[in-house]
Amino acid sequence: MTLLATGLLPRIARAVVYPTHPHLSEGYYDTTCPLAKIDVWNVLVQQLALNKNLPAQLVRLFFHDCFVRGCDASILIESTAGNVAEIGSRANLNSIKGFDVIAKAKSKVEADCPGIVSCADIIALAARNILQMSRGIYFPVQLGRKDGVVSIAAEADANLPSPFLNYTQLVTSFANQGLSEKDMVVLSGAHTFGVTHCTVIWPRIWAFSSTVLTDPALKASHVAKLKALCPFDQPDSQTEVPLDSSVGGNFFDSNYYDRVVDGETAFVSDSALLTTPFADALVRDLGEFTTVPFFDEFGLAMVKMGQINVLTGSEGTIRKVCSKI
Repeated sequence: MTLLATGLLPRIARAVVYPTHPHLSEGYYDTTCPLAKIDVWNVLVQQLALNKNLPAQLVRLFFHDCFVRGCDASILIESTAGNVAEIGSRANLNSIKGFDVIAKAKSKVEADCPGIVSCADIIALAARNILQMSRGIYFPVQLGRKDGVVSIAAEADANLPSPFLNYTQLVTSFANQGLSEKDMVVLSGAHTFGVTHCTVIWPRIWAFSSTVLTDPALKASHVAKLKALCPFDQPDSQTEVPLDSSVGGNFFDSNYYDRVVDGETAFVSDSALLTTPFADALVRDLGEFTTVPFFDEFGLAMVKMGQINVLTGSEGTIRKVCSKI
């Protein structure tokens, strides 16, 4: 029996009940910086017109921020001579983008309300807004986060889930952040857009194990496409590989789950979603319709993720320049 049939994933739209946080609220800046939301929105409108990949980049930025020290914008802090920051970690180097867009939004907000709005809140707003303007997805963004002042590369590598994790490891990685097994499967749906690089794909298609050349979870025709993009003699290639190989890929929808079922994934961790009955059923249900229930479930999981270990009140600071402490 599928999750839709059991009622865990409703077939029709319903009112979503989002979790709340005692120190965050949608109206946090209504009196102190009423233009904050408008400023961020307007910057994103301009930048989306220039960069079709921006939705994937900003959602990924939000995820990679929240999974390390919580949603505190520590991912934006530059490395120094004495410290390699999160941005310089193996998990983030040459992978995370969108910093310039957040900087533009922060500059605009600072011009209107100096020292009021955190970089962490701007990242959260940007991730939701870019999905709303590109795909019509709406979920509330509770505000009031403060910025952190610590950013360490080793913590990013330790906390961000690797694309090579098996199912048990994925569940543990998300549980360490207070997220459920279901949240993990739903948030994996962000792999419906964006790109990775051949350096990540190469081991899966050319050196999967000591006895197996290619991951048997992959469809043969998909392997052929990946090998054409990532040849054997180029294991360090930075050639971009779409996370969603389907026609219309790089478009936020539920097609990712169909690619998982069909053996046309980019990551080992994607294929791992079919290795347990619970996740297998959820994958198939989320892929059944292009938008509902995936959009609702994804928005709910994003709200939960946005509450991970947030700094509020006197716990953090407001960085006037997001890349500087």
